[in-house]
This record gives sequence, structure tokens and C-alpha cells, in this order.
Amino acid sequence: MKVLIAIGLVIAVFGVGSGLAALPVTVNEPCSTWYGANEADAWRPQAATNLVPLGTRCEYPPGSRTLHEDHVPSTFSYAAWLVVVAASCAFTVSRWCVAALRGAACALLIAGLFGLLYVYWGEYTAAAFSSCVLGAPLVFALDVRARADLQGSLLFCLALPVIANAAWFVPGLLGAYAAAAACVALGGALASFALDQASRSFVAGADVA
Repeated sequence: MKVLIAIGLVIAVFGVGSGLAALPVTVNEPCSTWYGANEADAWRPQAATNLVPLGTRCEYPPGSRTLHEDHVPSTFSYAAWLVVVAASCAFTVSRWCVAALRGAACALLIAGLFGLLYVYWGEYTAAAFSSCVLGAPLVFALDVRARADLQGSLLFCLALPVIANAAWFVPGLLGAYAAAAACVALGGALASFALDQASRSFVAGADVA
């Protein structure tokens, strides 16, 4: 069981880290610039997925003299995001019962998933929507046992993807990607903590009544 958990953590670190590292360099419809002197000779590079570091690589015909376009993070940036995610994961996993830490980790998971899907789809809106759809059951699976509140976990898993995407949007649009990740983690932490406190208050009120 411990081996499976360790494998899952490694996959999560690489997946989330790769997604976060890819977000600063990913754009809508990459490799879509057309070249050529006229319409008959027009061509554009082929988009190919670069796995490590994750991103979109534009493949040009041999001998082309155009300015090459690529959307792949640097090795340093990729490694830095992996280190940040790994450190966050190592700190959080042994404290999973703490609602705020669990919320922050789940929010970063959504952001990383969004990055992975943005590279895959090449379209911001589709990636954001897909991360909400696919992220909700992941968050529920990660949260429900620790929260021990089925309704609370259902509410949390539905709200968190929207919160994470909204928290990323403005700082990400401004190019402040580290701040965007911090906002995502903070938003997830506050949402999880607030829901946990509300649940405790409700239970306490019911016991008094």
C-alpha cells in the first residue's frame, strides 16, 4: 500500500509540476502562424507535444528561415516548479487532516491539471472547463475521507475548481505566475478552512439543540 501511495505521489508531483511549469508559456492555438509569399504557398509549423519539460513544440520544415516559435518552459523553470510542488506535497501529505493545507494542495492540483489540459487542448476556455469537470471527482476522492462529511466534500469539490481557476486568472493574465500559484493555494486553503469551520459550527449547534 505504501508503495502505491509513493507512486501516486510521484505521479502527482510530476503531473502538477509539469502543468504549472507549462502555464506561463502556453498560448491559445500554438504554432498557428501561417507563412508563405501567397495563399497557394502558405504553410504553418506542426504542433507537437514535448513531454519533458511539458509544452508545445513547433516543428518547421528543414531549412526554413523563419523565426522559430516554441512553447516549452526552460529546464530551470521546469525543475523549479517540480521542487516547489514536491516540497509542498511532502509538507502537506503528513498533515492531510488539516483542512487548510488539504485545500491548498487540492487547489494546486486543479491548477496543474488546468496546465496539462491547456497544453493538450491549446485553448484556454476548454482547458478551464475540462479542469473543472475532471478536477471535481479528484478533489472529492482526496477530501472525503479526511473531512468525514459527505455533503461538505461534495460542496467543496464542486466549488474548488471554480475558485482555483478564478484565483489564477488575474495574476496569470498579468504574468505573475508565482503569485498566481500562491493565490490558488490561498483560495483553496481559505475555502476548505471556512467549510470546515461552518461544518463544525453546524454540528455544535445541532448538538446543543
